[in-house]
Amino acid sequence: MVRDCREKLGGLDILVNNAAIPGPMGPVTDCSFEDWSRTLQVNLNSAFLCSKEAVPFMRERGGGRIINISSAAGVQPFAGLGAYSVSKAGLIMLTRTLSAELAPQITANCILPGMVVTDVSRMKAGAEALGMTYEAFIKLQVEAKHMNHLGRPTEASEVANTVLFLASGHAGSITGAVVNHGGGWF
Repeated sequence: MVRDCREKLGGLDILVNNAAIPGPMGPVTDCSFEDWSRTLQVNLNSAFLCSKEAVPFMRERGGGRIINISSAAGVQPFAGLGAYSVSKAGLIMLTRTLSAELAPQITANCILPGMVVTDVSRMKAGAEALGMTYEAFIKLQVEAKHMNHLGRPTEASEVANTVLFLASGHAGSITGAVVNHGGGWF
């Protein structure tokens, strides 16, 4: 993927690591090692591997931006989504480590959304992905609205605008930042 960016687009300046799966529902001690490993592979290891591959190309071009999308669950665990919460906490520390090691050429920042309105969160597929009934999924979304100061979920466009800001020249001196995008949830 990174080589394709270089060959087809001429380089790589911005990397947004946004891959995620919710992982299994239930107590963390009931999580199988396979489910645990898969959740960390997708949510944490993929960001590590993409960053590792992107950094040489960014250095070649004189700098770049790494923006990781973590979650409010990385600092305020979601009971019943232990592997997800741990993977997102690891992504926060990966961001801070990258920031310390790659500055001043490359910045690394992290965004922590809470409940975000997406097509999946509006559909039964969102409930199925979490292994929940649709009714329980809707209840979770309603509860999430009351878990932050704004009383509403975050719109995907709001997170996208934060990504655009962190990728822009306006954020040139921001690195190692962990941006709370959960409506004051934590």
